[in-house]
Amino acid sequence: VEEYDGITSITVFNAGGNPLGVKTENFKQEFIQQPYQEVFEKVRRSGIPDELVLVEDGNKVTYRYIPYSADEKKGYSTERVVEITYNNNEMAGLLAEYKNQFLLQLLFTLFGSVMMSFVIARLVAMPIHLAFHDSLTGLKNRAAFEDEISKRLERKNSRIGLMMIDLDNFKSINDYLGH
Repeated sequence: VEEYDGITSITVFNAGGNPLGVKTENFKQEFIQQPYQEVFEKVRRSGIPDELVLVEDGNKVTYRYIPYSADEKKGYSTERVVEITYNNNEMAGLLAEYKNQFLLQLLFTLFGSVMMSFVIARLVAMPIHLAFHDSLTGLKNRAAFEDEISKRLERKNSRIGLMMIDLDNFKSINDYLGH
């Protein structure tokens, strides 16, 4: 109750409908009253949670009953029902706030993932590009040439032709202008 603003109260009832841990005047036993008793009995018998929604002071208030089996203690009933009371408007507000937080976190996570994959792709793509291209001219190198020839030779029914060119005294151009 202290942790969540939307929850008004939490009460634990024994199988007879007596609230546990509630002090009363003159030790008088309290019992769960109508219309709550009807839902309480239904939950106690079926073991399936159920709710009762009432309008109190112009606000919808939900009473949620959940079956609970406690550890065995001498003199106490182990079959119990927990009643959680909450204001629908406050709970709807909390759920909307949590939904917005979730969507914001999801958006941030997706954006971060896309950015990280972009960075990783750029980091990986550069070495792969340099493995098959000359860093100065950007032209394909011998490794790219061999890869392309292998692919073309594997194709069925394809014609391929190769031409080799030899330039005389090209070494002097490389030495003068650089490779």
